[in-house]
Amino acid sequence: MSKIASVKATLSELQMVCLSRNIAFVTYCLPDSRDILTLIQYKSQPRKLDSLSQLNSRQGFVLAPFLETEKFPVFLLEPDHIIHGREVDKDILEELKTITVADDGFNTSHDYLYESQKAEFLQQVVAIKKEIQSGSLGKAVFSRIHIVESNDRQGVSEIFTALFTCYPTAFRYVLNIRGAGCWIGASPEPLMEVRDNIVETVSLAGTQKLNGTPAGKVEWQSKEMEEQRFVTAYIESHLNDFGITGYLKRGPFSQQAANLVHLKSTFSFDRDSLGENLGEFISALHPTPSVCGWPKAEAFGLIRHLEKHERGYYSGFLGPINIDGRINLYVNLRCMLVLQRQFALFAGAGITSGSNPEKEWEETELKMQTLLSVLRNMDTKNG
Repeated sequence: MSKIASVKATLSELQMVCLSRNIAFVTYCLPDSRDILTLIQYKSQPRKLDSLSQLNSRQGFVLAPFLETEKFPVFLLEPDHIIHGREVDKDILEELKTITVADDGFNTSHDYLYESQKAEFLQQVVAIKKEIQSGSLGKAVFSRIHIVESNDRQGVSEIFTALFTCYPTAFRYVLNIRGAGCWIGASPEPLMEVRDNIVETVSLAGTQKLNGTPAGKVEWQSKEMEEQRFVTAYIESHLNDFGITGYLKRGPFSQQAANLVHLKSTFSFDRDSLGENLGEFISALHPTPSVCGWPKAEAFGLIRHLEKHERGYYSGFLGPINIDGRINLYVNLRCMLVLQRQFALFAGAGITSGSNPEKEWEETELKMQTLLSVLRNMDTKNG
């Protein structure tokens, strides 16, 4: 007797069911890959981690904020189902339809979001430059939020599909976790990857628009080179702190990310060099100067003083832990928070002594185009 094929549902249907019932899930695709994975947790809620050292022996998907607080904890989604591809067994979908996770108010209460206007942003960049010129710090990354009106959350699956298609070299994802909300992004920046027992981390800093120039032909100014040096020196100091001396360093070189190009250096070393301290190493790295500044404590304090919004999970990190034998963590950039009838887009710029406030504003505008271009295309198609 031939086996009866199971009835299939689409990935989009699955995502919409999870969102409508507030079920924890993430759909993601690694850079330069077309393999889509979806992790779903519904038998319990994602674990709140007290320390990143708890990652050492866990499997799942981690979501960490820029600054860990009671309001923004580190979450670990530990999947009850792992689904490969765009088709889902209908039985799974029907099971999920019987579940509803109570909302904790996160998606309706977002008083921590603040949309600064251009004049205010420029004034704050000037204030940061004065602090830098006083000698108290070398770099600070200043971020802002842009709010886009939306009819509803039904386009989330379509946005992920567009990011999947348009940004093949990025880490593309959509996730929903009670207490963190629904986030979508296409990050160009790895924090750390472990594959075949080799750890790789990167320093990524400096941004330009390509304007048709091949990435390898881009010329970099002293401001961008200085930004890159801060991040590189920071990573090398932490490698030395953990006793890792036999690492391979490559770069800096130009790395294309959609319509932008960044300066990048990579560092790779044997996983065994960390022993049981993988989580501690991640904790030491994050946040790097590419999203915070240098020195970290001084930059962090200035950011907290000047930014009127809370970053939440923007410029934190996220990614799969020990899924398919790999660890792939990415800085949460080129991302947005999905609200009830709005999208909150985040972007930042690295401020140094050589910064031009107008150009820093333009840099944040360019970075937001990753998602804004997708949203505009959707409006055109649906209009």
